[in-house]
Amino acid sequence: MNLRRQIKRLGPRLFLSYILASLAAAVSGMAAAFLVPPETYHQLMLKIMYPSPGATVQQMDALLASAIAQAVVAHVALSLVVAIGVSIAIAAFVSRQISSALDRVTHATRLLASRRFSQRLSPEDIYEIDELVHDVNSLADSLEEAEGRRSLAISSVGHELRTPVTALRAYCDAVREGVLEMTPEVLDRMSRSIDRLERMAGDLASLARAEAGVHQEMKLAPLTVPEVLASVYDTMRMAFAGAGIQLRLEDSGVEDLAVRADAVRLGEVLENLLSNSLAHTPKGKSVYFGARIHEHEVEFFVRDEGKGIGPEDLPHVTEPFYRGEGGSAGRTPRPGMGLGLAIANRLVRAMGGRLALESPGPGLGTLASVYLPRVLSKS
Repeated sequence: MNLRRQIKRLGPRLFLSYILASLAAAVSGMAAAFLVPPETYHQLMLKIMYPSPGATVQQMDALLASAIAQAVVAHVALSLVVAIGVSIAIAAFVSRQISSALDRVTHATRLLASRRFSQRLSPEDIYEIDELVHDVNSLADSLEEAEGRRSLAISSVGHELRTPVTALRAYCDAVREGVLEMTPEVLDRMSRSIDRLERMAGDLASLARAEAGVHQEMKLAPLTVPEVLASVYDTMRMAFAGAGIQLRLEDSGVEDLAVRADAVRLGEVLENLLSNSLAHTPKGKSVYFGARIHEHEVEFFVRDEGKGIGPEDLPHVTEPFYRGEGGSAGRTPRPGMGLGLAIANRLVRAMGGRLALESPGPGLGTLASVYLPRVLSKS
């Protein structure tokens, strides 16, 4: 740390202020000899040169001692006054610097507590307080971002709930007024709206569990990679076949690989990634699903030939309720509430892994990878 930065620290500043106060006291004592009024010494010299008539030697000694004591007291009193004054001035200057900076920080934190997240502090000269200012500003940034996400979440949930609820209300009103008959077709449409509401409720509950630390509920155990791939592939292949998209399984060279994970949660994550690829891949294209080994990790991957993700959206797609509205002008937001990848990301982290998404750009497909720690065997 350079000297300039060291001097800006609070400890050295306080130490220097104490040294300066001590030096001020010493200097003021030396200056007292020049500042004491000459009358003090004049009275002393008169008593020495012109003693009282008829005074004895003992009386002259007493008078002289008294005069010397008065002169010394004057010197000491002046030194104390100057030293105390200088010390108070230095202490007031240093304390004012510290207290005013802390007052600004306190005021900013109170504004944050009152949900006024736009407040930002300017840098301070004192190093420790400047670090505190930086932390408060970072906290304000985080709170402002969290408030934005909260508002977006409420808006997104309200928007998504409105559609199925409105549909159910319309069907109920139409049946009650005799406009529609309660036919199997009407019941099926109402059932689809109810299914949509159930999926939304399930997604919100899953996100809440993930945010609250769902890893405490997980049962982590060694899982063989071929079993994981086969189970997920069997679950999803009919959906791909029905959509006219070919799901290609790439499981060569992974026969002896195993990872430590929760079987149910890992299946949910991989099925979610495959469902995203299914929703964004055109008919006639392919989606590749498999695993490959790295030095200490196993990568489960889903690579599609779909719509891809724009560079402006890629850093945000794992955030809750993000649906790609911030991308290119005129682009349609992604369907749903934007919770799938957010839930998947939290589940993977809870299992000790990481989720990575790559895309060359819109129209060029997406690669979603789940990296989990490798274990030597299932036992």
